[in-house]
Amino acid sequence: MKRHNLTIACLLALMLVAGEAWGQPELIGNGAFDADTDGWILSPLSPGSLEWSSTQGLPPGALKMVGGQDQVSLPTDCFHFAPGTIFFAADGFMETTGEFIDCGLNLYLYADAADCTGDHGTIPIIGGVSIIPQVETPNQWEHLVLEVPIPDDPSETGVLSFRPVMVKVNDSGGDDACIFDNASLRIVPRTEVPVLSPVGFAALCVLLAVAALAVLRKTGR
Repeated sequence: MKRHNLTIACLLALMLVAGEAWGQPELIGNGAFDADTDGWILSPLSPGSLEWSSTQGLPPGALKMVGGQDQVSLPTDCFHFAPGTIFFAADGFMETTGEFIDCGLNLYLYADAADCTGDHGTIPIIGGVSIIPQVETPNQWEHLVLEVPIPDDPSETGVLSFRPVMVKVNDSGGDDACIFDNASLRIVPRTEVPVLSPVGFAALCVLLAVAALAVLRKTGR
C-alpha cells in the first residue's frame, strides 16, 4: 500500500511539473514548420542539406535533414540559463529503408560566451546509457522530450548559454533522413516540486561535470 501511494504521489508531481511546462511561454519562434524552416540552420560542420517537407509532419510541414552521415539542425536564436528546468520537445521520424539511424534531441552548451559563440559541448552518454531522447522505431512518428534541470545558481554548471539541437547521426550511406516537427522549448521556473525524472537528474550531473571540466581546463590540470 505504501508503495502504491508513493507511485501515485510521484505521478501527480510529474503531472504538475509537465503542466507547468505547458503553461510557460514558448521560446522557439518557428517550431511547427507549417510553411518553412525559417529561424533554423544546419550546423556549419554538417554535410548534406536542411529541407522543408510539405507532405510530412503532424500536421504536414516538417524539417528534414538529408545527405551526409552526421547532421545537426539548430535555431538561430540563443538562449540563457535560468533557475528551473529546460523542457525541449519535438516529434521525430526516422525515415530509412533498412539501416537504423539515430534521430534525437540534444543541447549545445556554451561555456565561454553568453551569445552561443565559441566551442560548445553536448549532453553525452552516461554509464553506457544515453539520456538523450531518440526515435526508437523506424518510419514511425514518436514524441521526444529532453528534460534538463538547472540549479538555483546557473554558474555552477559552467554553462553560459545554450541552443536546442535536433540531430541525425550514424547514417553511413547518407541516404536516409531524420524528420522533425512541433519543436518546443520552455523553461519552467523553480518550484517546490522536485524533479523526479532519472533523465533529468542525470542531465544535471552532466552540467555539473561540464563545470568541473571547465575549472580543470582553466587551472591547467
